[in-house]
Amino acid sequence: MGSLDDSERMFDPDHPHTLASRHQFTRAYADVSRTAEAIDRHARTLAARERILGPDHPNTLASRNHLAFAYEHVGRMAEAIDRHARTLADRERVLGPDHPDTVTSRNHLASAYEGLRRWGEAIDLHARILADDERVHGPENPQTILARSDLASAYEEAGRRREAIKQYAHSLADCKRVLGRDNPLTVMLRNNLTVARLTRTRPLLTRRSRQQR
Repeated sequence: MGSLDDSERMFDPDHPHTLASRHQFTRAYADVSRTAEAIDRHARTLAARERILGPDHPNTLASRNHLAFAYEHVGRMAEAIDRHARTLADRERVLGPDHPDTVTSRNHLASAYEGLRRWGEAIDLHARILADDERVHGPENPQTILARSDLASAYEEAGRRREAIKQYAHSLADCKRVLGRDNPLTVMLRNNLTVARLTRTRPLLTRRSRQQR
């Protein structure tokens, strides 16, 4: 196990360096689809970090976030949503509503809601994310454009095509103005708008990457 064994030998099982090594080692398990083992290790790391660092430490919150993703990988969506929701609430309280990690958790929870086809809750969260991005970054920031596209995609998957088309068109207009007509994001948004107008096919543009912070 390399660095994990070294950390446990040099420090002790509860030392922050050891917990960090265990966290990275657990991510490696998840990367090679050893999900059951990853869940067990994430749960152990989370418990240790809650005991040693406290429930509100950023590393503890990161461990809770990774455990939620591990649950998603095996289809345990109710448990994943519970973990994402708790992490979001804690990050809002500890880091503030506009911290990047808080925004990331909000996106994670919205995506998890979509995984259970809980469209209303997903759309509400995507609308909140868009409003926050407009307020913090401005209406023409690429992050805001992506947030609007995420909302459009959620509308489309929920069967609310008219609202989806409206948001895709808005995103496309902003993207052409800010990034240019030939930018890859502009091209993909144009394709998404065409698909939304013609069919009920899932949009071509994938959502913003779900960074496991």
